[in-house]
Amino acid sequence: MKKNALVSIGIMFAAILLIILSIGGKLYMDKKQFQNEMVRVVKSEEAREVFESSLKK
Repeated sequence: MKKNALVSIGIMFAAILLIILSIGGKLYMDKKQFQNEMVRVVKSEEAREVFESSLKK
């Protein structure tokens, strides 16, 4: 009976760890995607034109 309980606890621990890692990975990927989008917007030609016209004024 003790062995079965230890196996059950191990499986539950592994499942919880997998869930936590999955959520963390999802949050990281969302943040990275948002950051890449912001960099793309800032480096765009339209942003360059706005910056240049602002500086010329």
